[in-house]
Amino acid sequence: MLLVVCPYHIQHGPIDAKSKAKITATKVENFCGRRLLFLLLLKQIWLTHQTAGACRQKLRAQRMLRSYNPDRAMQQTVQPAQVRLDKWLWAVRVFKTRSLAADACRAGHVKIGGQPVKPAHGVKVGEIITAQVGPITRTVKALGLIEQRVCAKTAALYMEDLTPPEEYKKRREPEAAPLVVWPKGQGRPTKKDRRLLGGLSFEQQEPL
Repeated sequence: MLLVVCPYHIQHGPIDAKSKAKITATKVENFCGRRLLFLLLLKQIWLTHQTAGACRQKLRAQRMLRSYNPDRAMQQTVQPAQVRLDKWLWAVRVFKTRSLAADACRAGHVKIGGQPVKPAHGVKVGEIITAQVGPITRTVKALGLIEQRVCAKTAALYMEDLTPPEEYKKRREPEAAPLVVWPKGQGRPTKKDRRLLGGLSFEQQEPL
């Protein structure tokens, strides 16, 4: 038979129930205290790390803002030797797609010096381009050559908008109301209805 002797027994003798409960409570209290201290230490480390990370990000952003120069960034960008007109109009956000820009050029809605130009026309710095975009006639001046579409802020580095303010007001003007409103749910007009509609006169009367 193997007899295990506890060091506490050697110093204090046999352990009674009251002493055992006291020892257990002391152990639990010490364990909870150490765990609470450990959690507080972890929280402090986490807060310190978060604060330091936020400070580093703020300093990094400030350095980037101080060092950013749009003119220098434009000069450092390698500009192509020649850019097609339809691609340039799409890149500087005059048209939403390159196909719309090409169609406008073929239809004669894009002019340089009052003359219609083709989609393959090579854009030159300093040219003033007039483009019909919906109800608005936009006038822009080429400041640089670009092939890839960029954001509106960057597009201002390659294009100077010379469009009169009156042109942009056309977009906010209400559209003309239709001359004839056919009620919903009545189906297609019959022959009698079409004869009545055909007999209407929409000419404005001269004031008396």
